[in-house]
Amino acid sequence: VKRVRASLIRRVHAWCLPRVDVVTCIRLTDGRLEQHLRSWSETVLELHNYPARRWGQQGRHHSGPDGSLALVYVGGIWQEKGCEVMLDAFLRLADEPSLPPMTLHVFGQGDPAIERRLDAAGGVTFHGLSSHEEIMSFLTSHDCLGLVLLDATPRYSMVSTNCHKLYEYLAAGVPVLAT
Repeated sequence: VKRVRASLIRRVHAWCLPRVDVVTCIRLTDGRLEQHLRSWSETVLELHNYPARRWGQQGRHHSGPDGSLALVYVGGIWQEKGCEVMLDAFLRLADEPSLPPMTLHVFGQGDPAIERRLDAAGGVTFHGLSSHEEIMSFLTSHDCLGLVLLDATPRYSMVSTNCHKLYEYLAAGVPVLAT
């Protein structure tokens, strides 16, 4: 069974990897996974700061008391990270009758002006700077959609500035909306 599985994985890699722009992988001792993937793709990004497997093992509980969907942003509160656009979009969509009830939860700190807007907006809970445990507790106790919203600036277009937020949400079992 192991040989068949390994053969199947090699075939999938050989067919898929040359057809993508960037392949990401976790850092393994001695970089052997990155070396393996480079045999099929020129652009491999090895992540050194990836989510721990235990995050996904914390179990998921669903729904707030009203059955609403919690849109969640975790990170720096900056224009470049799409925070103002995120708030404006949420405020436009929050009362849309064709959508399920939703709330916006923002964990982090940054631009004081954006923080004040978040704190004052209806349907938004601005949690501020929070511990990893507090964030994980929230993610695993609500129906969430993780938000990864980055402007197309030179900083975020560089391969070496890969956003780890995406992988953290996925490790917690949370679906993601990314730009």
